[in-house]
Amino acid sequence: MSLVEMGMSRIAVISDIHGNLPALDAVFAEIDRLRFIDVICLGDVVGYGSQPELCLERLTGRCMVILRGNHEDALLDPTLGESFNPVARVALEWTRRRLTPQHLAMVTPMRAVFDRSPYLMCVHDTPVPPAATGYVGDPSTAALAFRGVDARVCLVGHTHVPMAFHTESERCEDRQEGLFELHRVEYDVREAQRQMRRAGLPDLLAHRLAVGA
Repeated sequence: MSLVEMGMSRIAVISDIHGNLPALDAVFAEIDRLRFIDVICLGDVVGYGSQPELCLERLTGRCMVILRGNHEDALLDPTLGESFNPVARVALEWTRRRLTPQHLAMVTPMRAVFDRSPYLMCVHDTPVPPAATGYVGDPSTAALAFRGVDARVCLVGHTHVPMAFHTESERCEDRQEGLFELHRVEYDVREAQRQMRRAGLPDLLAHRLAVGA
């Protein structure tokens, strides 16, 4: 969970929940403890985990915005799932069978971009076309991504790894100070793994939780 403070606004930012309800509940408990009111979700609410429908229900009405991640995209357009690795495809098909039409209706209105330039821009994976860059996970890729950003701050999910990149700016308004805090929240990993295995999801996905991926 990342907490972002810009001016007088304090916003909790979460991403890549992937159907992991124990983790989501632990994060929301921390958000409540810290008295954050506004929450932004950067996408991939579903996929991999065993309780996608409950995660969707928790987030709906709680977040000021929920972005559509690549797993939500693949739910709405099955052809996009063809590029997933075999384990991810199994989880995607399991998730599709699990969700009701009411839950799919929660996914449909999710937006790809939340743009409040010149202050804030939010995307799931990259602010530039996928052909130019994929995961924003290193300085060279971030440099390409900056070309698609006009806001002071761009929030990106997708990588499952917290990191930050910055570049110099000649605009006076970009010298205003802001605060970014990263919070790691403990949760019952074994319970999440037990639920995934009981659901019949690939064991590799449960194993990944132990390493925080």
